[in-house]
Amino acid sequence: MLYIMVVKNYYIQIIWLREDLMIHVLGGDNMPILSSVKKSLGITDSMTHFDDVIMMHINTVFVILNQMGVGPEEVFTIEDNYSYWDDFSDDKNITSMTQTYMYLKVKMLFDPPTGSVKEAIERSINELEFRLNAEHEKNVIL
Repeated sequence: MLYIMVVKNYYIQIIWLREDLMIHVLGGDNMPILSSVKKSLGITDSMTHFDDVIMMHINTVFVILNQMGVGPEEVFTIEDNYSYWDDFSDDKNITSMTQTYMYLKVKMLFDPPTGSVKEAIERSINELEFRLNAEHEKNVIL
């Protein structure tokens, strides 16, 4: 039997009754967090071998963001592919920068590059941390 669900911002999920047969058809601006990080890392949704490790790294980055004052008061975590970026923050500026920051931090934890690529990613991470802090401070003042 086939079920089709439309979930948040045109994310369409087609689910078969058997759990091992799940097809994700992504569209719109709000992909699940795990799917978007995997896509950025060049990993397809059907490749689930590393999901636990990637989720562990994602949750580590959410702790870092929380310590910076970015996102909800409580530490945000994911446990599956059903957590979305707008669950983390309604602020599009924060969400946009967080997505890039998340990818770069997870990349450095999961599959770190070497040489000048590593240095370039570290510089980007540092700049994003500065800008995320600035955006957070701007929102606190308002």
